Amino acid sequence: MKKALIVIPDVEHTGDIDHFRNIIIDAGGNIIETRWSGEDGDDAYIAFECRDDEHAKEIKEKIENEYQELLKKIAYYNEILADEHKLMGVIKDELLEVKSKWSDKRRTK
Repeated sequence: MKKALIVIPDVEHTGDIDHFRNIIIDAGGNIIETRWSGEDGDDAYIAFECRDDEHAKEIKEKIENEYQELLKKIAYYNEILADEHKLMGVIKDELLEVKSKWSDKRRTK
């Protein structure tokens, strides 16, 4: 078995760590240890075992890809929050979606 370590930067709560631990487990890795100070913004370290170097590389790539996708989503959400016009557009679109999904003729009078 190969031992590997992944660093998760800027962790804000245990849910962040659990998400990445699940990626490792789903990819066939075995968690050895997790360390995090518990302070918002500190890095977390996850040590895990896997079959070989190639498997470790595969797991690290999955985690890196997931992390980059999360950063893109965060940037998008911050962009929406910073622009009232975009925010109102998102709210309008979501309300129209709810209306099309749930609106029907009134059944009572």
